Amino acid sequence: MGVKRLSRGKLLNTEKLGQDVDVDTGAAMKNAVVSATQHREGHKLITDIVLDLGTSKGTILTGGSTAARPCGEASGLTRICKITESVFGIVTEIRVTCLEQEVTDGTDYTDSLDISIGNAGTGTQGAATDSPAAITGLEDLASALGKDTAKAYDAKTALDTKSLYLGAGSNAGTKVAGAAALVIADATDAAHFNDGSRLVLFDETGAKHEMIIDKTNLAYNATGVPFKIGLLNANTLAKIEEGFEKGIEATNTNFTVTHAADNGNVSIAAKSGTGAEGNSASHGNDNSYIPNGSETATITIANFINGTTQGKTAANADAAFTAGKFLIRLEGFVAPDDL
Repeated sequence: MGVKRLSRGKLLNTEKLGQDVDVDTGAAMKNAVVSATQHREGHKLITDIVLDLGTSKGTILTGGSTAARPCGEASGLTRICKITESVFGIVTEIRVTCLEQEVTDGTDYTDSLDISIGNAGTGTQGAATDSPAAITGLEDLASALGKDTAKAYDAKTALDTKSLYLGAGSNAGTKVAGAAALVIADATDAAHFNDGSRLVLFDETGAKHEMIIDKTNLAYNATGVPFKIGLLNANTLAKIEEGFEKGIEATNTNFTVTHAADNGNVSIAAKSGTGAEGNSASHGNDNSYIPNGSETATITIANFINGTTQGKTAANADAAFTAGKFLIRLEGFVAPDDL
């Protein structure tokens, strides 16, 4: 029987790319796998799994805002691979290299991503199923292009039959507060307002905050009093803005008010760090201004918008990746046959 020979071209491709190998990827991560290949050097197996989170084949979602929760498509199992000796050998090292930094259509992970490990391989996107836990040493994977992280193992039992996931970052990360636009028009002094008119704001938890216009007893520049907006002695638009600012911030210190003097445009930011929960979409309530009788001032107040939490969109939904490429390398060893 003759010896089968490989052509030079086929041999070159095999050496360059390695041999395709089935690493038991879950259906919710399959579309993100560019390749899963393996090289062998004597008794050493080197398995490379390349991920493209911005793949056009599917929508890879973040794991949300809770650390270690798996990323993947909305339905199906999200494991990157299941580690078995028959495929990987006895694994002694996992290494991850960032080939392209992650980008999402929401708030990116300030503390980036991690490799998480679960026991049964049953994890799903954003869920605690399979109790995934971040692997110490394989965290903050995408903070810099070319970042190279590695974790060594010296016992087969640490990884055998367990599954790897791409998990949400370990810390909360930066969040963007929602903001509501307040516009004051047709008003040049306090005479344009009536005592008892009300500004109603709903905070990031959905709690209602109602402030009463007081142009008789509380000066616009006095120390702010909760649930009151002082407009006494407010004879310019800039002073009216100041009165609104002091009253709103005194009512809820988690509201931050900014304005440009004399143009009537006031911005109210929700609690920084709570983010998307400041949006009306999160709690279903609407901000409002209710005049007490007929006023010549025109006040409009919008709902809180554009807040985002880590790994989520302004609609408080798990964000989708638009970029992010990683090489995950597992090094293992196979035992020789018995003599």
